[in-house]
Amino acid sequence: KEVLHTILVSSLPKSYKIDLWFHQYNEQLFNNIVHESIGRYNKYLVMNYDNEKFSDVLSKIDKKKLLLLDFGKFDKDEYSYVCQDFDKGLYDALHSVKIELSKYKKLIFVLNKRHKHPKSSMTAFGDFCLDNHFEFGILDEILDRTFIQQDYFYLVIKQEDVVQVIKQARKDRLKTGRDYGLLAYNENPFFEVIENGISSIGIDWHEMGKIAAGFILNNQPVQTYLPTIIKKRNSF
Repeated sequence: KEVLHTILVSSLPKSYKIDLWFHQYNEQLFNNIVHESIGRYNKYLVMNYDNEKFSDVLSKIDKKKLLLLDFGKFDKDEYSYVCQDFDKGLYDALHSVKIELSKYKKLIFVLNKRHKHPKSSMTAFGDFCLDNHFEFGILDEILDRTFIQQDYFYLVIKQEDVVQVIKQARKDRLKTGRDYGLLAYNENPFFEVIENGISSIGIDWHEMGKIAAGFILNNQPVQTYLPTIIKKRNSF
């Protein structure tokens, strides 16, 4: 999200003023922010508070002025949007590395039930594993007592859990890429330098920022899903 904001600001003339509001994925706070913003801005760039539920309050904003970002598994045909596909996008990205994944005994998806990452991605992960005959499992989080298994592959959402996986693995002298596989959601600069490189999966936030800036500057509608891609490093 920080990358998106940075690219957006740098792509707009200095005369443009951007207000940044955080709703923390809270529906009431989200509704209050939108209500208080109506009529105050030339354009509205909104990340919905839920991936599968369109907020009715957004219908109060002029459709031509609204761009929906990130979440978007709901009817939005009348609106401009640049979104992620957390289902088919994840499935297709994993399919692109199916050969590499075939070396592992089991694929594990680490997704905390309290995290706002769409839970439907667990279904997509399960479908991919079933369709390709991979043994798989779901973990809520990585704890101090969690054992990282040799020849297992871990797809991890939270960056805190990425750190925990590495810490727990080191206790048994297991190394990413050699003894187990690790793939982290959303690129981060430190993934390039730790553990000889951590592979990441996600969309190009730079591209989302550029498209959002184009929507503002050119006043042109846009409807697109950004591809989910894997940046391969040495962690699997």
